[in-house]
Amino acid sequence: MTPDRGSTILIEVTFKRRAPFSDTLTLFDPTTPKITITDPSGTAKVSAANLTMSAVGQWYYICQTEEAWATG
Repeated sequence: MTPDRGSTILIEVTFKRRAPFSDTLTLFDPTTPKITITDPSGTAKVSAANLTMSAVGQWYYICQTEEAWATG
């Protein structure tokens, strides 16, 4: 799916870690998860924005794009 420029995009992230000497993965919350979004030329459009926690290990960010942003 390619969203239209100027649309809202939901970015969902799941954080899991493996216990030492185990194959078991468990959800965990990082201290302060942040997101940076760049355009194809490397220009930051969103810089170190906080993610929002929805449940243990599950975080999201809602990005409102602008029509002038380059795609790619």
